[in-house]
Amino acid sequence: MSCPAKDRNYASCRFSPQDTYCKHHTYLNDYTDEMFKKTSVCSSCKLWKFTGSYATCEECRERAEKVRKEIKDTIVLCAKDGCKFKKSENKYCGKHQTILFVEDTESLGMKTCKNYIRGCRSQLSHSYKFTRCEECLKQEREKDHKRRGTISTIEVKLKEKACSTCCKVFSMESFQGLHGETKTCLCCREANKRADEKRDVEHVRELARKNEKKPERRAAKFAWKEANYEKVAMYWIDARKRLIENDLEGYLKKNAETMKKWRDANPEKVQEINITKINNIDSQYSVYKTSAISKQLDFELTKGDFVEMVESPCYYCGIIQEKGFNGVDRLDSDSDKGYIMSNCVSCCQFCNMMKGCLGPTIFINRVEHISTHLKLFQGNLHSEDFKDIANVNYSDYTLRANRKELEFDLSKSFFNEKIKEPCYLCGKQISTTHKNGLDRFDSDIGYIENNVNSCCGNCNMMKRDYKYDNFVNKCKLICEKNVKPAPIKIKAKIIFKIKVNETQINSEPNLVVEVKSEKIVKEKDQQEKTQIVRGNKLSQDEKREKERLKKQKQREVLREKYGDEEFRKMRAEEIARTRQKKKLIEE
Repeated sequence: MSCPAKDRNYASCRFSPQDTYCKHHTYLNDYTDEMFKKTSVCSSCKLWKFTGSYATCEECRERAEKVRKEIKDTIVLCAKDGCKFKKSENKYCGKHQTILFVEDTESLGMKTCKNYIRGCRSQLSHSYKFTRCEECLKQEREKDHKRRGTISTIEVKLKEKACSTCCKVFSMESFQGLHGETKTCLCCREANKRADEKRDVEHVRELARKNEKKPERRAAKFAWKEANYEKVAMYWIDARKRLIENDLEGYLKKNAETMKKWRDANPEKVQEINITKINNIDSQYSVYKTSAISKQLDFELTKGDFVEMVESPCYYCGIIQEKGFNGVDRLDSDSDKGYIMSNCVSCCQFCNMMKGCLGPTIFINRVEHISTHLKLFQGNLHSEDFKDIANVNYSDYTLRANRKELEFDLSKSFFNEKIKEPCYLCGKQISTTHKNGLDRFDSDIGYIENNVNSCCGNCNMMKRDYKYDNFVNKCKLICEKNVKPAPIKIKAKIIFKIKVNETQINSEPNLVVEVKSEKIVKEKDQQEKTQIVRGNKLSQDEKREKERLKKQKQREVLREKYGDEEFRKMRAEEIARTRQKKKLIEE
């Protein structure tokens, strides 16, 4: 029996196997059956090895990569920044030899002719007032004189004309200016405009500013603007399109800065607008819809569904806010489930802020745990629903107090001793994996010794800046609506038999009797509770990736929208119609 491997000529191995393979092919013992099926002769080492989809084996590929890297490391690149070509006999590659000439000229205390990029090697003193050398200027003059001298000899057809600047023949349409026929073509006039813009721009702007202040000029511009508002809107939209295409990040940053300046300059208007939006059910519907679009979430709630939902009592505490309606909470806030009927419930602002991005079950369990620990409600404890937080630093609190301009009068020793205490809301103890922080009992006061309590991060995020009494009362209200009180348990040890008075059991609906040999339970039928679905909270890395993808998609949508000609026209017409309606209302 011979070795089942092949030699470099794809012939059967001539050596006898020691076990399965011969001594030259023992490495094949480590191969799986699937790998053995894909073995062939390596084109480099000529051994019968697994190559997969390559012509060479893995060892040869690694060796080749190492050799290529060693060769690449020995190459000296061109000294020009960003150039990836290797240098020639000097420090620059063949493409950037002109830089060497510039450096040599500057080392002599001289400057180069502007045409050095075209082969001129004249070296000029800094006192020389022109950018080109005498020889280049002479050639340019001769070329210009020759070109301009031929304009009288150019034969032009009817309805055509030769430009006095570039000496090219164009149709008469290119010679129509603002005030009639011109001697220069449209291209040359545009070039002259660009040149004029470079000549004492501030002086030109000063003259323009003086003219803009004239009443007759203002009246004429206003009249034209009102008569051509669709064109005006199109100018805005086209300008916005160019900004988005050229520098989207810069465009968004500038818009954000402009809006921030306006908000800082008009705080009363901002507050008035916000209050109006908050108290208007139609505005809130638009806010939720816009928010869903910006978050790339589905929004399937109709206006009627939304109104019916928010005008119903809060899903968690059962109240309706003073303004007459609540908000909307997504039961599963961490998934891609958007605003759909099966995922949305009515929710007051207090509950929505307390819940945050928690799943409903975890939120209800935490509230029940806090209420039970504070003896406000007879429920169950759910310590497993309070996550551990290990990073709590004294310096973070001092920085936060400075940032929020709060008083901070706590020593480091007091801080370290205080956070060792159990959480004053849920009773969570410190451990090797968890540290408590500090919560200000009265959020209107700073960090002083008689105003801080040890508090875990979970409770701190739920309490936020709410008053203590308001917070615990809300927790109690949520429990009363969603949680059935825990039954009273009485333990009795009976060796053989137990008899329970039926009258006593019927009179105590929450009574549970536990015995050593049997258990008798009598409970009142539980009313149908709110169905709670546990949320699926994303990790921090998953949240960051989701946010990155969302912003990337938003930018793609913005580019696509402003790149559509039909959209721009439609938007311009819409702005013009809105302006016309506003004008009619004012009249």
